[in-house]
Parts: sequence; structure tokens; C-alpha cells
Amino acid sequence: MSWNRTAPEVARVLDIHPQTARKRLRRLEELFGERLSDPAFRFEARSPCAPAR
Repeated sequence: MSWNRTAPEVARVLDIHPQTARKRLRRLEELFGERLSDPAFRFEARSPCAPAR
């Protein structure tokens, strides 16, 4: 995973257990594979999740 974040770091941000973060990160890797390394893809994937301003 190329996000430069560990499961415990992700867990703290999301306020979830580190094992849950690991499972979710693995699932994202399964679903999206190498596209997760592409900053443009990550931006597009994250954009719909951003709150409206």
C-alpha cells in the first residue's frame, strides 16, 4: 500500500480499532489494486466523500 500510513494511524483518524483499519485497507487494495497508487484516482475516489461547503 502506498499511502504511507499504518493501520494504527488510519484507525486513530477514523476512530476505529487497528484490526478493523487493516481489514478495510486490505479490502480497498483488493478492490482497486494499483489504482490506489495514482493520485488522480485517489482524488476522484475521495471527492464524492467530501462534505459540501
